[in-house]
Amino acid sequence: MKHSATPLWRVSLSVPRQAEDATSTLLSQVFGVPSTSYTNERTQRCTISVYLEKRPDSRQATSRLAPSLRILKAADILARIPAVRVLQLEAQDWAESWKRHFRPFLAAGTFFVKPSWITRKPPRNTLEIILDPGLSFGTGHHPTTRFCLDEIAALGKTKARCSMMDLGCGSGILAIAAAKLGCRPVRAIDFDPVAVGIARANAGANHVSDRISFARSDVTKPSVRPRVGYDLVCANLLAELLESNAAHIKSFAVPGGIVLGAGILTHQFQGVRQAFEAQGLLLRKQSTTKEWTSGVFVRH
Repeated sequence: MKHSATPLWRVSLSVPRQAEDATSTLLSQVFGVPSTSYTNERTQRCTISVYLEKRPDSRQATSRLAPSLRILKAADILARIPAVRVLQLEAQDWAESWKRHFRPFLAAGTFFVKPSWITRKPPRNTLEIILDPGLSFGTGHHPTTRFCLDEIAALGKTKARCSMMDLGCGSGILAIAAAKLGCRPVRAIDFDPVAVGIARANAGANHVSDRISFARSDVTKPSVRPRVGYDLVCANLLAELLESNAAHIKSFAVPGGIVLGAGILTHQFQGVRQAFEAQGLLLRKQSTTKEWTSGVFVRH
């Protein structure tokens, strides 16, 4: 995918190193593009940034981030609310800038995830996933994405046939992983049309385009109804979205089906669990990595 060189605007925050993961995810989810991080080893502070094609209003950027930053402060992840800085940058091929942060990795002992420009061969008995996130969210390095990959691998090995729905597919990594394991059918949706286009391109690079149905769709809209139920539903979304749309998310799963609730800060997990269990999604397992807690729920 070729991108022209254009000026971009940088929105950035300076935070302590221990807040890096939470703040990186926050910026990516609020602005819908991948974030980058630079750590000053002397001060142990991280500058977290996102790059936008349109000039953001400084006050609007601050107001969009403020509610989630207050949540991080209340959870003692941040000692204070950081200032939001907006800066115009000179033109260059920013769509390629994320490449220096993306390294190959092995997930769940099953998936070897690598960018397209790396020639390294996958380890024996693993499934290769070639991924170019571009301007979409999801290289697979984040703990919540790793959790979903682990559970997809576990389910794919225990069920002879498994259908899968990915709510908020980003780069398409989870849908591609499910398709590589033989899940049928696999469907993936995202509100961002850029993400859907990139996910389709990644599916093509992995030779699974004919196994995945991608669509631009908004999981918060009641009109978005599943035509069939799925054995596995991946919902790696903001905690607020999971809580307020618990009933809708449940409708995508068949009775006895599994819903993966991820993208949840640990102090928010109990709220998501209560919302899910009120709809008959019962917690089977939970996992915490750093400040993130994810759960495996079963539709009653």
